[in-house]
Amino acid sequence: MGTRLFAITASFSWINPKTGLPEVDKGGEPGSVIGLDEVFAGKKYRFSNYLEAVVDIDDQHGIINAAFGEKSGMYRGPSFLRLDSAPVGAIGRSVSRTQQEAVFRQLVGCRTESPEKIGSGVGTAVGVGAGVAGVAAGAKLGVLAGAWAGPAGMFIGAVAIGTVGYFGGREVAEFASAFPPIWTELELVVKADGSVRSALVSHSLFPSNTFYCGEPRRALAAPARTLRQQGLSYDGDGVRLKDWKARGWGMSSARRSGATAGNPWGMADPGPEICNAPLQREIPLGYEGS
Repeated sequence: MGTRLFAITASFSWINPKTGLPEVDKGGEPGSVIGLDEVFAGKKYRFSNYLEAVVDIDDQHGIINAAFGEKSGMYRGPSFLRLDSAPVGAIGRSVSRTQQEAVFRQLVGCRTESPEKIGSGVGTAVGVGAGVAGVAAGAKLGVLAGAWAGPAGMFIGAVAIGTVGYFGGREVAEFASAFPPIWTELELVVKADGSVRSALVSHSLFPSNTFYCGEPRRALAAPARTLRQQGLSYDGDGVRLKDWKARGWGMSSARRSGATAGNPWGMADPGPEICNAPLQREIPLGYEGS
């Protein structure tokens, strides 16, 4: 006789209001108990890494099958100026099993494209003859973007008078204020007796994140409907924001743990090459062949 069991875990990545950024999660920490409907609704966070495991157990042979649930994945809230963020590469997934336990890992990441989209909009406006209006639009957006785009908006508007179209505006914005990816990596272990162990393995240096386990902390005949916070939230404060801007680019270590410099896709800072740098790997480091 066989049994199918489900187990869940999740992390919420959010921007602490004390960073002073123009776009923050005003409620601060998402809360100690979260319903699954809040995970799927895209609220209270920049993005959520939600891992749902499905395990089939045979009374005689232990675990005979292990797979990710259909709702596993990344759920995103809007970025600055309500613009959508962009997923980075493919979701990293791996599952291994013995008769005694199944081990799941899931890594997701995204990146705000607000500065590039702002630049594209200004460039397009100028390209179709907005002229001096492009300067005003650039200046206005620069003020709105504040800490995100800094002087980029003014620079875009000024440089772009009658000379920069869509791609030029995007490149100037990306050069001035491109941001590295934000990402989290979860692990969930389900044992043949139905017990569960989960962990937030690694994550980007910014923003803040809060880790959750299914409530109750056992595999069930259907996914649990609530998640309970485990441990203290990681505080992505202003110091860590600066650190992430400086060290969030490039390849992360293959053996990641906790707050980690770089990123698992090896996205490089566009820098003076603007859009010519390798911006993503399809599969994150550590998940090849999975």
